[in-house]
Amino acid sequence: MQYKKYREIQNLSRLGMGLMRLPVLDGDYGRIDYEKAKAIIDRCMKGGINYYDTAYIYHNGKSEGPFPEYLPAGSLFPAVYWVFHAQDPK
Repeated sequence: MQYKKYREIQNLSRLGMGLMRLPVLDGDYGRIDYEKAKAIIDRCMKGGINYYDTAYIYHNGKSEGPFPEYLPAGSLFPAVYWVFHAQDPK
């Protein structure tokens, strides 16, 4: 895995894992199959990936839920996303 220094704090993997399209139960986007999702994340971690992209809106607010408990202590680096909504000028 190749890494790049991020803000002089941490080396982040150049390849990241997006948590927007995790396996779901019965085709329901709001019901993550956590057993399968954990297996995917474990595989990514073993491959050296330490950059995970998530946002509250993924999987109806559930993509961020249990994943911090799957990651080793000190490996989670929080990122902040700002969302700006365009307003109708009328």
